[in-house]
Amino acid sequence: MKIESLKINNFRGIPEEEINPGGDNFCIIGPNGSGKTSVISAIDFLLTGEIQDLKGEGTGNISINKHAPYIKEKTENTWVKATFSNNGKTFELKRKLSNRHKLIKCEKAPDNVESMLKLAKRGQHYLSREEILDFIVSKQSTRSEKLRTLLNLSQIKEKRLELRGAKERLEEEASRLERELENFKTMLFGDFENVSNLEDLLSKVNELRSELGGSPLNELSTDESFRSGIDSPIVRASASPLKSENTKDLLKNIEDWFETKGDKFWDDYDKLESKIIEARKEKEAIQELKKLDLILEGKKFVDEDTKECPLCKKPWDSQKLKSFLEEREKKAKKIKETKDEIEKSKKGVLNTITDIRVSVNSLVEILEQHESFETQKLEEFRKNLQEIEEGLDKPIDNISLDKINEKERKPKIVKNEIRQLIKKSEEIPNLNEIENIWDKLHTTHQTYKKYRNSKKKSKEMRNLAEEMKEVYTEFLRSRNKVLNQTYNSISERFQKLYKKLHNDEKDFCSKIEPTETGLEMKVDFYGEGNHPPHALHSEGHQDSMGICLFLALCEYLNSDDFKLIMLDDVVMSIDSQHRRDLADLLKEDISENFQLLITTHDKLWYRHLKTKGVVSSKNTVTFSSWSLEEGPIRVDQLSDGWNRIEDLLEDGDVNGAAHRLRYTAEWFLREACDHFNAEVEFKANGRWTLGDFMDPATHKFKDLLKRAKEAEKSWGKDIDDINELDNKRKEIYKSLNIEKGAVNPNVHYNPNEWANFTVTELKKVVKAFNDLYNLFWCENCGSCLKVSKENYHEEGFSCKCGKKANWTLSKDN
Repeated sequence: MKIESLKINNFRGIPEEEINPGGDNFCIIGPNGSGKTSVISAIDFLLTGEIQDLKGEGTGNISINKHAPYIKEKTENTWVKATFSNNGKTFELKRKLSNRHKLIKCEKAPDNVESMLKLAKRGQHYLSREEILDFIVSKQSTRSEKLRTLLNLSQIKEKRLELRGAKERLEEEASRLERELENFKTMLFGDFENVSNLEDLLSKVNELRSELGGSPLNELSTDESFRSGIDSPIVRASASPLKSENTKDLLKNIEDWFETKGDKFWDDYDKLESKIIEARKEKEAIQELKKLDLILEGKKFVDEDTKECPLCKKPWDSQKLKSFLEEREKKAKKIKETKDEIEKSKKGVLNTITDIRVSVNSLVEILEQHESFETQKLEEFRKNLQEIEEGLDKPIDNISLDKINEKERKPKIVKNEIRQLIKKSEEIPNLNEIENIWDKLHTTHQTYKKYRNSKKKSKEMRNLAEEMKEVYTEFLRSRNKVLNQTYNSISERFQKLYKKLHNDEKDFCSKIEPTETGLEMKVDFYGEGNHPPHALHSEGHQDSMGICLFLALCEYLNSDDFKLIMLDDVVMSIDSQHRRDLADLLKEDISENFQLLITTHDKLWYRHLKTKGVVSSKNTVTFSSWSLEEGPIRVDQLSDGWNRIEDLLEDGDVNGAAHRLRYTAEWFLREACDHFNAEVEFKANGRWTLGDFMDPATHKFKDLLKRAKEAEKSWGKDIDDINELDNKRKEIYKSLNIEKGAVNPNVHYNPNEWANFTVTELKKVVKAFNDLYNLFWCENCGSCLKVSKENYHEEGFSCKCGKKANWTLSKDN
């Protein structure tokens, strides 16, 4: 599919524009700020519904609905329409800003339109100077994101993130269960002296069984009670779980936690919460931490001779740049230290809360076996502890910071309930020795079952975590294998294209490899090893690499469904010789398979493109400037501007005619200065106006006629035609009041005053400038008279056809 015609209405800097590529390559040439990129953005909007300049970092307060329409226009009046050709048939697509997510397709639209739109969404068709930086000098993750989007590999990243998330979640759960296992182990072995393993525990259990007359157990079992085969002692009427030494120990542990550890725990929790809140406020420092590797990489290339940032190419004083990077590095390292402190504090808080939660849980399980005990408050307290524990047991960025109210921090009801249970246990007579042993065998068996169950769960979870880790690792291996094959293919083509532009680097090679979080790119530097593209190569070489890599990607993705490549002013840093080679490359390697739409402000680059046959004059639009009233001013519109001015005056639109006259006059006087080789005062900001061109053009034209008469006369030639033209000049100059140096108010070239004239007054101004234009231009061939040079000397003065002027400027010696 190729673009046959394009219509733009009230979009960005364009009030109305029509361009007709005719399915061929097309070029828009004009100075910066003349509206070239608005045309590119319009095509991109038509295909994607998006405007790249109004998206991404730094565009937070920019709205597409507010800032996409031409000045003060409404969204319903903003639209882009194009006619496409597809296998000999044409169809039309249109998109309105008022409903930008819906593309209006004509009935003739082929089925593969959707395929074209998907390719466009990936950005395959559009390369700007900023996107060259994404390919070459950006960090690995940015480059990876750009290439994977183009190659439609984004789902691989999504799958990697899903697997990594699963791996991390299983690791967190395995760690939690392992902490819980350690608590049960401490409870199980801590009830006995000199017990550190299950073999020792079996011996202790058998000693207790022996004292009750029971036979030894061959092994510990969760199914068989440690009291099996032993007759129960006579249960006293006052029998209660509070008689159990284990229950008493649990109550004592919980009471001690409230008395000695609780306040400290909440203090530690509040400090941790404050650290996390303060850390999250440091959004800039957190961003700097993410860019720490890039900052450190950038510092390597800053020395006393550095004139610009090695990453973004913005001009910098070397010392200020170094200080700037060091400050960013300092912020990043400071927030890293803060994060490390938070992790350390979090670990201590988690250990404390797990300890009390396990104790409360065990107490609830014991008391639940007896109907006489109410456990609702204890259960609520346990759940609160568990929720706090689970909320903290996450990466720092995901930790929940919901405020814990005072009731949850210091549950008086629970604390009082624990004290009452302790008081009751103290009032109950102590069990006799046999009952103590009987009870201990039971509680030990209960704890052992919890221990074995916890061990089984933690082992299963650890195995799952390890398996997922292996799955993730294998996914990365397989992904890298597939991506390497893709990138190797692209890299080979990239190398060939680059060596076409830089034949002095015959041994140039590149290496593009996926990493876990990004994409590493290294290139050869004249046989001195492989380095990042921006490490040693010049800015021009980097731009060459970005263009060649983009073109290699386009070739790799070549599809009949979409044949458009848009290059938006991409050769700013490439020198003249390599621009000529790039024009060759586009003609020989790219044009045959793609329709190219190229914008540039560089006339020399345009001449290269035209000479090599990449574009033609027929398929070129030249913007001379941009105005608030009319948007881009086309040169072909200016050359026909007199008729347009007359039409506006006939309609009584003095303001519109005045603005059109201003730009028409500026255009033809600027062209005249260029053709006459007139000297125009230099301005660093490049903002010349009508007055800057008027005197240089008129004075130089007068001088050229004088020199032509003298030269032609020296050769014995008739100079009647020159005298005739000079007499016209005198009349026209007189009407402009230039000869006398006084300016007639009615023909003053001040556009701010013109808009206040009457129609009759402005018509006099228009006639004066139209006469001047006709003086400088040939009505036969439509060209401006031009000075010809030889070895920097002005040798002749003529029009293209030679009928109006064809004179020598060199006298006969």
